[in-house]
Amino acid sequence: MSMQWITGVTVGGGGNFVITGIPQTFTHLQLRATARSSNNAALRSVFYAIPNNDLTLIYDIHYLYGDGASVASNYVSNNQYNAFTVAGSTANTNVYGSVIMDFLDYTNTNKNRVQRSLSGFDNNGSGFVSLTSQLYRSTNAISSLGIYTEGAIASGSRIDLYGITSSAVTGA
Repeated sequence: MSMQWITGVTVGGGGNFVITGIPQTFTHLQLRATARSSNNAALRSVFYAIPNNDLTLIYDIHYLYGDGASVASNYVSNNQYNAFTVAGSTANTNVYGSVIMDFLDYTNTNKNRVQRSLSGFDNNGSGFVSLTSQLYRSTNAISSLGIYTEGAIASGSRIDLYGITSSAVTGA
């Protein structure tokens, strides 16, 4: 297996965006983000990476999360999109959340997509962590990703997309 950087962005003025033109030459995709939301009055905020920017109700999500004081798990069917956790605007200054998200077999048009992720942040003793798996009930190959947070992605956030191949790279 090998991993190759496809694209990345450091958010300058805050905002949300769509990654387009994802090459269809890899086996899997991995999104890595260090992000914060400008969402007002929230310690934590939701981070979205939406395949093909598809906002229909075709996601089934399982998640497990904790905040240091309590834990919970849940299953949500026919949800509009997947969600992961990053620091919100009331988190300590310069606290960003981390997200690692895999999109498995993203080009295979013979089956629905499975995504898995780990996300969270530490806010000097408080914070949040989540483990999530999603079923994207679509056989369309993933060619773009809508990247959003509640509010907007805060300035200084970094999002990178990698392609993963199932064969070894030689000569590297």
